[in-house]
Amino acid sequence: MRVFVAVELPPDVHKTLARIQDRLREQGCRGRWVPEDNFHITMKFLGEVREEQIPKIQQSLDTAALGVPPFSLKLGPLGSFRNGQVLFCKTDGAVETLEKLAYSVERELVPMGFKPEKRKFRAHITIARAVTGFSDYCEAADRSSIVKFKVMSFVLMESLQGGQGVRYVPLYHVPLVPNQ
Repeated sequence: MRVFVAVELPPDVHKTLARIQDRLREQGCRGRWVPEDNFHITMKFLGEVREEQIPKIQQSLDTAALGVPPFSLKLGPLGSFRNGQVLFCKTDGAVETLEKLAYSVERELVPMGFKPEKRKFRAHITIARAVTGFSDYCEAADRSSIVKFKVMSFVLMESLQGGQGVRYVPLYHVPLVPNQ
């Protein structure tokens, strides 16, 4: 099974990102658009794992969550990776807490044989791949539509390939516990 660790997003964020995609399409931006149901913030891609590894991964994720309370994020401006080939929405707010959590996840999973990430963690939500026609001047992200959201948990997610494209299925939710 192919898995990754991510922050799920609430429905209003999914809808806002879908509206941004619509505006970009109207402005002539083309690409492989991420389906509305698939928006998330990836913290760590694990790749192919055996089913018997899942309990140990779950235990490592529980440990990674210790000491990290719930936090708030909001959608930020658009950006791109790989010479404009990947279009994403940045996240603002308590990004340093998300970074701390991502590094904690990494620290717990690397001893299990998962490769450490070479690049610095950059919180973002991918909205399109193989993009053409995007420039930094696109006015797709109307600042009045920016939404805030609370991160109360994160998830071990399975990526399933099928005739209808990629579908993500939550395998295990890890709650963030408020500091007492």
